[in-house]
Amino acid sequence: MAYKGPESRGHGEHLHSPEPPADVGGLVASAPLADRIDAIELLNGSIMQDRAYRYLYINRIHAEERNALKWTTGYQAKYQAHPTASELYKLLDAANGNTDLEQSKMSVPTARGTATNAVAASLISKDKVGRETFYFLTPEQHSKRRQLRQLFAIIRNVVQLQIEDPDNPTAGSELLPPEVYYNIISKFPVRKE
Repeated sequence: MAYKGPESRGHGEHLHSPEPPADVGGLVASAPLADRIDAIELLNGSIMQDRAYRYLYINRIHAEERNALKWTTGYQAKYQAHPTASELYKLLDAANGNTDLEQSKMSVPTARGTATNAVAASLISKDKVGRETFYFLTPEQHSKRRQLRQLFAIIRNVVQLQIEDPDNPTAGSELLPPEVYYNIISKFPVRKE
């Protein structure tokens, strides 16, 4: 594995650009390299989504906490009801297992912790009614979920604009708040004509 300087670690926002080795051989010599469009497609959208969460919720929201919001939303859309604690825990368990939504045997305390962290991050809320605990979104949380969805739609459009103009480090920047916009190309050297 090649050395990556400290500026290259993290969310891909700082790429280290070492000089390529002079005598590359073996499989490395024939391995294809990514181009600008590959980098745009694989990095920009997910980084801008991370930034959209931070923009709306002030703090960094971890993937597990996002899953609690996603599966509460999915449950509400499918059943037109709020999930109980046990139902949400099963969905979180399945989400951490595989995409076929088969239970991965995540412990209930881990799923409960994930849901608790999502509540602490103000992504979702919970309330005990009788013997059941329900997870739901308050009107304010519902509004933020809608804003997030709108930002994600714009992000998809921005990534498409970036792909269409892969040498422009500000392609689509006028469509998003500066706190959300990201283009990996701005970290690249300018191409010589």
